[in-house]
Amino acid sequence: MPAYVDLQDLALVDELSHGKVDLTIGSALDIFGSDMVKFDDCVEWNKRQLSLNA
Repeated sequence: MPAYVDLQDLALVDELSHGKVDLTIGSALDIFGSDMVKFDDCVEWNKRQLSLNA
């Protein structure tokens, strides 16, 4: 796993794959004890993506 993970990684993969690849952050989430990515931020990012693609 990379030393640094943020929501821009989600956007980069989405852009480069033209929406055909999904990422799993997993243990980088704060709900699993990490301080790299907040679960609530991921939920908001996904909501924004859904509204953009609607």
